Amino acid sequence: RHLAVGARVAPRGASAVLPGHVWLLLGVKANFQVGTVLMLRPATLAFLLAAPRLPPVAQPAKRLKALVPWLRHADPMVAASARKEFAEAPFTAVREAARDVVADDLLATLARPEAAATSRGTLFLLVGLSGGPAERKRLGTWLQDPAMQRAPGFDALLAAWLLLTGPKGVGPIERMVRDPKVNAAIVGAAYVRALGFHARNTKTLSRPQVLGALHRLLERPAFFGATLSELTRLEGWGELEPVLAAYERQKAKAPWLVGPVMRYLEAHPSPEAKAAHARLERGLKGGKPGGAKGAPAKRGT
Repeated sequence: RHLAVGARVAPRGASAVLPGHVWLLLGVKANFQVGTVLMLRPATLAFLLAAPRLPPVAQPAKRLKALVPWLRHADPMVAASARKEFAEAPFTAVREAARDVVADDLLATLARPEAAATSRGTLFLLVGLSGGPAERKRLGTWLQDPAMQRAPGFDALLAAWLLLTGPKGVGPIERMVRDPKVNAAIVGAAYVRALGFHARNTKTLSRPQVLGALHRLLERPAFFGATLSELTRLEGWGELEPVLAAYERQKAKAPWLVGPVMRYLEAHPSPEAKAAHARLERGLKGGKPGGAKGAPAKRGT
């Protein structure tokens, strides 16, 4: 239908249209063909009217600073719009804007694992950038909470904890990963992503500290592949022998690990890695287990 001057539009699903209600009509500009009709709360309308006056996208830090008051807005549409801009902005702009964030306000939202499912990572990051001792203590408690570990954004929680603790935070996380009561696949994979985030964006951990932590994780089959993929992205080569030895111990129970290993060896600059890649490739073509160390394959009985 086309919306002519003076035409009436009946919003679908609306039980009552009262005087004072404001509606947003979304449609094609030509002849204004209406596709969607949304009822706006006063706060949502205020946000939409304020949006054109925000600093331009070309000034991301100033724009994010202007959006800080909207991060915890009671209207889900407003809060989600503000958080989405933070999630898509350069990290340097997010860091600068975080100076205006009150971390304790965000913790109130994050306390429920089911809340803000699509933006928990962004909120945790802002807590890590703006928090202090109280927030560090709260995040340290949440690290041990199985519900928090299963919730979206747990990798960002770990990254935020490291922002607030620095290198001292590595030990508690590694002890948690080794805890048999913890779901190692979830926690370990999240830790790998948190380490990768810090390697690319912060100086909280030095490069040797990040690479050392990743190499220590290679002993755990549950996230060997994720760890090796992260090392490949970071070009964190280190010594080749421990990587090949870890793969040899795990390949029988986890044959799918051959993919990350092949990509790692192919990207590794050393001649030894090229030779190991060639041996592994020959083993795969021959239908054998693919020993990267060149050991002969055992025949079945």
